[in-house]
Amino acid sequence: MLDFKELEAFVWAVKLGSFRKAAVRLHLTQPSVSERISRLEATVGELLLERSARPVQPTMRGREFFLHAERMLNQRDEAMKLFDSEEDIRHLSG
Repeated sequence: MLDFKELEAFVWAVKLGSFRKAAVRLHLTQPSVSERISRLEATVGELLLERSARPVQPTMRGREFFLHAERMLNQRDEAMKLFDSEEDIRHLSG
């Protein structure tokens, strides 16, 4: 099962090129980011990041997966906005 926290760690590591920078962005420790990405890789059964490269680079499958992961996170955020606007409507009508 995919976990949004694991997806976020992966997406930010790719975007920022570093587990450390992803950790700062997500207010986590670097080992927490590394653990989340390792769990994600275990779930999909494949390495997604080339850790020896600096900056960190996604593998070929990691590049493909990044597009889907980023889309899933954006869709989650869009879905959650429905509840923000619903709360605003309730406040206005109440």
